[in-house]
Amino acid sequence: MTPSEILAAFRALPLHRRYDAMRMACTYALEVWDRYAKAGEPVLYTDGVVGLQHVVDMRLPYRAIEAVDRKLAGDTVDAKAIWDAYREPITALQDGDLDFLDDIASAYYAIYNLFGSVFGLCKLYDEGEIVINQAYAGDGYLEEWWTRTWDAWASRGDVAYAPSELDAPTFDAIAEGDLARAIDRCPQGTRLHAVLLALAHRKREAVAIAARALGLDEDAWLDRNVGRVAASDALVVGDRYYAAICGRRYVVRAVEGNEKRMSGTCGFTIRRVAMSPALVIFAGDDTDHIGAYKTILVGDELHTADHGYRAEHLGTRTIVALGPKAEVVAASEREVGVLTNSGYQRFGEGRVGGAAFDQHGDYLCTYAGATFTLWRRAKLNRLVEMDLDAEIWHAMFAGNRLVLARKDGRAHVLSLALIK
Repeated sequence: MTPSEILAAFRALPLHRRYDAMRMACTYALEVWDRYAKAGEPVLYTDGVVGLQHVVDMRLPYRAIEAVDRKLAGDTVDAKAIWDAYREPITALQDGDLDFLDDIASAYYAIYNLFGSVFGLCKLYDEGEIVINQAYAGDGYLEEWWTRTWDAWASRGDVAYAPSELDAPTFDAIAEGDLARAIDRCPQGTRLHAVLLALAHRKREAVAIAARALGLDEDAWLDRNVGRVAASDALVVGDRYYAAICGRRYVVRAVEGNEKRMSGTCGFTIRRVAMSPALVIFAGDDTDHIGAYKTILVGDELHTADHGYRAEHLGTRTIVALGPKAEVVAASEREVGVLTNSGYQRFGEGRVGGAAFDQHGDYLCTYAGATFTLWRRAKLNRLVEMDLDAEIWHAMFAGNRLVLARKDGRAHVLSLALIK
């Protein structure tokens, strides 16, 4: 491809992919800035308005790139401090009070414009081509940049989920209201098997299977909560309705009588489903021909003809929990956080391999390996952090109990009433 063909192909990309390509171009700009920052003395300049002397923050472009990377990875990032820090040096550059060599100034502007564009703080009227040109790194740059961009997309890991217990034939039986066929078709001895038995009012069998699958003792509280405790990521039970998902399809039926409330498809792959008293909530990821690029939440009203709501969050995430208030927890190697419609709640540092919300959204349990943490939502604080003797594979709340199923076939049960 010629340089003009490459730039035309870049302009034709959808916005989320142009951001990726602009970020790859700024790899070259950051290399230029890095050589300059490491080789020189502190850079001083005096603004022409009030005559104050300033020191250039040489770390600012690094912080901007780090924030862009987090944003494109799906994190919610507060951009204000970085954007405010850019105000004075950008004004000084434009007024001539700060003078960089041409290649240094161009690299500085490339990172600044990338940051402003990704965070919606400035408008680039050329589809972002200015960033590509400002990051220019000599002959052959465009061809190398375009190749590296596509290589990065080709090698990027996609969202990863364990196979669902609910396969298409079992879902079809549930969608048709045939619980008996769904029970016969589903994997025997699983959580899914237990909850289907409970929905068919075969409680004694359901409790026995749930107890074996989760490593629990059969007792009265399990009998009362077997539907919720045994519910899988593909089938959840609320007070009046239960919902099942498979690929892009869903069905919602009444717990009593099994009457169908709604069914249909979403325009994305559904990964998690949750129930609130008024909504059935779906969360998943949308993809293009390159891969997944954003997380989507859809809520449908259970009791009215309203259409509910829809929220989209740029970035790929492996969703490990969906709460009854349309809140998402994603797998992470660095921090615990909840993505909400009003922003990102950061709880603290730590790995997240799985998570569970309680029925009312007051508590959150996160776990990775054999370590789990119980969080109080309102105060964003740790109530309990503990290492168990075996790796955790599932967590769930039942009434005032937190149940942690372990891979050694046993369960750890924690009473919330005993936690101050």
